[in-house]
This record gives sequence, structure tokens and C-alpha cells, in this order.
Amino acid sequence: MNPLITRAIELFDLVGYVIDHGGEEAQANQWALVCPTCGKKKLVVDLGRRAWHCWVCEQYGAADVRTGKRQVLQGAGGLIDLVQFLEGWDRKRAAEFVLADQSPAPKSGAYRRGSPGQRGEGARWAENIATTFLPRMHEKD
Repeated sequence: MNPLITRAIELFDLVGYVIDHGGEEAQANQWALVCPTCGKKKLVVDLGRRAWHCWVCEQYGAADVRTGKRQVLQGAGGLIDLVQFLEGWDRKRAAEFVLADQSPAPKSGAYRRGSPGQRGEGARWAENIATTFLPRMHEKD
């Protein structure tokens, strides 16, 4: 994965984002949310791995021959997948949102929910990164 995207994912205020979506700390480094698909508080976000899954909705396919990893069919993924899932956005818009969030965590605890297009210089940078690297990143998935 591109180092700029990796860094943006690391800097993203995931705790603020999860709290903004009604998340509660379930155990160390894991938060639970109500899953928009099944309606149960079984969607778990792992802060350390920057990944999520729903205990009810997750489905996996056969393992990839090259990597040996099971292929996610639904109900699990990484940070960009989480934003895409919770907001109902396409992958590019979700990535722009993550990439544009490069400022320090808000002091109020409330997460900034504006559109990436409303964030000025950071949004243009995010759009350039998303347009340049996301298509290639998605091909590797």
C-alpha cells in the first residue's frame, strides 16, 4: 500500500469517528457499534488493527491461493471499508474522507462530519491521492 495512504489511516481519529457513530468501548482496544445491516450491537472495531467486523453479518469466501487469506464477502474490512459501510459512500469518497482528516483530534470530542469537498487544501490533496493511488491499491485487493 502507498505510504501516504498508510500514514493517513494511522492518523485518522478512529476513536472520535466511532464515538460519533454511537460506539462504546467493549474491551481494551475494541469498540462496539450497532451494525447498520443487522441492527445488532455486534459490529466491533479494533483500534490497533484499524479493522472491523460484524459477528452476525461477516461472511468469507475461499482462501486466496497466493496469500492464503480468506476473502471477505461482507461484514468486515479495513478503515476505508468501515467508513464506506457506515456512511454509505463509494470507496473513493470514503478514502477522500480518511485522507482529508489530517488535523489533530478535535478538542470537543465531537467528530467533524463535513464533506471532504468542504475542507479546502486538505481535500484537494486527498482527492489527488485518491485519484492517483486508490485505483492501484484496489487492484491489489
